[in-house]
Amino acid sequence: MEIWLWISIGVLICIIAALFIKLLLMKKDVNEIETAFRDRISSETNTLIGISHQDKSMRRLASQINIQLSKLRDERHRFQQGDKELKDAVTNISHDLRTPLTAICGYLQLLHDEKISDKAALYLEQIENRTESLKQLTEELFKYSVVTSIQESFREKTDVGRVLEECLVSFYGAMSQKNMNPEISITDIPVERFLDPNALNRIFSNIISNALKYSDGDFCVNMDDEGAVTFSNTAANLDAVTAGRLFDRFYTVQTGRNYLIMYFTKQKRLMSVRVDSIVKVTPLDVVADYDTYYRYYEDNRRFLWGTSFGKARKYGQKEHIHMEIAVDEAKEMYVVKRLEREKRSGTVTKKSDGLYAFDIDIFDANEAFPWIKTFIGRIVAFETTNEELQDKFDSDIARLYEIYGGAYE
Repeated sequence: MEIWLWISIGVLICIIAALFIKLLLMKKDVNEIETAFRDRISSETNTLIGISHQDKSMRRLASQINIQLSKLRDERHRFQQGDKELKDAVTNISHDLRTPLTAICGYLQLLHDEKISDKAALYLEQIENRTESLKQLTEELFKYSVVTSIQESFREKTDVGRVLEECLVSFYGAMSQKNMNPEISITDIPVERFLDPNALNRIFSNIISNALKYSDGDFCVNMDDEGAVTFSNTAANLDAVTAGRLFDRFYTVQTGRNYLIMYFTKQKRLMSVRVDSIVKVTPLDVVADYDTYYRYYEDNRRFLWGTSFGKARKYGQKEHIHMEIAVDEAKEMYVVKRLEREKRSGTVTKKSDGLYAFDIDIFDANEAFPWIKTFIGRIVAFETTNEELQDKFDSDIARLYEIYGGAYE
């Protein structure tokens, strides 16, 4: 009995020892896989992950990781190629836009030598302003494409303070013209960073250029011993909302202008105009106060499809549109989802399997007609209280039947 006890203890010890050795080998395999995975994920290589131990489970794990690494590598290559193509396209487009814009500016300068009326001169000034804005946007687009295409190989040890000083010196003439006396404080301790000096120069230049454009006359530049660079200036005309968007890509004070919404009582139309494009406003008569028109607009804008509040003779009257479309619910539910998404104040109801109805009341049904025509292949019924639009729809459908065969009743 005692012998069997010792034998059992010996067998148990052997099992524990075997399991311990197994765990050690598995830990070694896991460490090998972890090290190899870290190397493969951070480098461009097709080398597979291998392990020294012959355990089938660990080899299966390594094999699955190799498969996923291969997929990840392919996705990375596709992303890099797509990113390169996008950057190249942006660079080419911005570059190609420069030539015609330069030509336009040249012809505009020639027009100044011609005898033109005061009204034409005013229009010419507006064209020049818009062209100049377009040139600036194109230049920013080109600079952005250059900055985003910078590769690691262009980076080098750079003295940040020296680059900043050179930028400030290059803007000395422009600052003098605007009577701007900047307060500059740059540390004497060399601050070196591994980066692209040309890209850093462009960043500093853009910031200083914006300060010249929008500053009220003051400009402070500070660089501490840690390399932190601070630019500051006051801009009285810059509100909190605009300031919060200054770091949005391609946003400028010009592109962030507000729009003026105007309502013309004679044509019964709303119109939007950029505030900075208004040259002159001459009030002829005050027909109502702002609050009255704003309340009317808020109460009735759900009946607007475009800008019209109705025809002059039927001002304020609404027109009804009823449309039924047929869809294959197994394959074309995206059509119904689109209808739901774009219905505005209208309603979408299911009449039966594969048949959906759209109803809406709006001031001018003609404004919705281009949108309605996008469903033309699925429309099985169309009715509107706008008789002219009803006749136009029937005529268009009849024409389609005439072209493609059949008869329309």
